[in-house]
Amino acid sequence: MTQDSKSTNETYYQFEGGVQLGIGALNLMLSLLPGRILRLLEFIGFSGNRELGLQQLREGASGASLRAILCSFTLLLYHTYVSLILGTGESNLVEAEVLLQPYLQKFPKGAIILFYDARIDILKGNFEKAQVTFQECIAAQQEWKQIHHLCYWELMWC
Repeated sequence: MTQDSKSTNETYYQFEGGVQLGIGALNLMLSLLPGRILRLLEFIGFSGNRELGLQQLREGASGASLRAILCSFTLLLYHTYVSLILGTGESNLVEAEVLLQPYLQKFPKGAIILFYDARIDILKGNFEKAQVTFQECIAAQQEWKQIHHLCYWELMWC
């Protein structure tokens, strides 16, 4: 394989990851809109297909592009917050844990990773473990005070 074809291959994988993130997030976001608005958007060409959006995000998360972690974070946000707040009833904690595991191993002290780990523990009812993980998340970094505020908010409900 020549250097030029390797570069083209890498560019293709990065492009594909970006498309999967974009199409997946757009379809997932549009599918959460009320039916009347969604029908209007379908009239001008947008589908708002939730299953397509989730499928594209899953494919993007399993890829090796730079956007794989963004696809994972989008799915984690959907499974740990959006589906619960909007009451869609489609929260999938098993998938959320599987998505998070490689990043927990790669970034064991990452604040966002620890935050999602603790959030999943709350949803599973492991409140003591969640409290410890939120405290680790707060101690992991000092630059983003907003993450501290999110952790304190979640700690209030433990």
